[in-house]
Amino acid sequence: MSERILVTGGAGFIGSFVCEELLKTGKEVVALDDLSVGKREYVPKGAEFAEGSIMDKILLDKLVSSCDKIYHLAVVALPISLKNPVAAHDVNATGTVNLLEAARKYGKGFVYVSSSEVYGNAKEENMKETHQLEPRTPYAASKLAGEVYALSYCRTFGLPVVVVRPFNSFGPHHREDSYSCVVTRFIKNVQQNKPIVIFGDGEQSRDYTYVKDTARGIVICGENAKLGDVVNIGYGKDITINEIARIIKSSIGVEAKITYANERPGDVRRLCADTSKARKLGFEPAYSFSTGLEEYLEWLKRY
Repeated sequence: MSERILVTGGAGFIGSFVCEELLKTGKEVVALDDLSVGKREYVPKGAEFAEGSIMDKILLDKLVSSCDKIYHLAVVALPISLKNPVAAHDVNATGTVNLLEAARKYGKGFVYVSSSEVYGNAKEENMKETHQLEPRTPYAASKLAGEVYALSYCRTFGLPVVVVRPFNSFGPHHREDSYSCVVTRFIKNVQQNKPIVIFGDGEQSRDYTYVKDTARGIVICGENAKLGDVVNIGYGKDITINEIARIIKSSIGVEAKITYANERPGDVRRLCADTSKARKLGFEPAYSFSTGLEEYLEWLKRY
């Protein structure tokens, strides 16, 4: 009998691809999502769908009791945390505890999907999992709170927990807002003949990973990492925002104007993952930035 996996945030950007990856490995998948950001059509064929929130303890009890393992990706995202830090705390911290309590009650495995935002600014060329943690936004702080809670349940109650820290992802299903992935925003602006707006000087850099690689890395860690471990998932090389703008303009073939605006609150200067631990578990990115962008542009043409 195959494992039955609950994926919270399963209709979202990364969560929908985690569902897809789990289905490929022969798992039964239940996607839980309140559809505040995710979309029902993003849940892959073959996965069950449950509409609801991780704040609903009765629903969590029902779903967790029928599953073998949980991949927890449900989240209030960064832009909302800047407008409403309490909402971010309620879902990202308290909601995680709700889920941990259900997992503890029924003795289920727990994969907590955190964020590279917990690190703050890079103080090493490639950031190891031991890099100091200095969250710069309420979102990052709430994600770190959930991470610390998950690890405490492992240490205190013996709950089988793994923490995964994905770096910046891009690709299909990404939301569109002022704080969304610059790749998505830049493509949209170029296609609409609008200027590309870069906040700051554009020399800030990120470790951008195609979302299918991110999802595959999360599942590899969930299957192979030792209990209580923390693992980075990323491409392992950073790219500046200016370079991203240049590549997108070239790929689409439009000479879009670039304008610069003031830095945004909470922006970090540099993020780049040390992925040596993930690679030892069997993770190897299949997409470069350029090949991921090519597939993403093809997806956008279709959808």
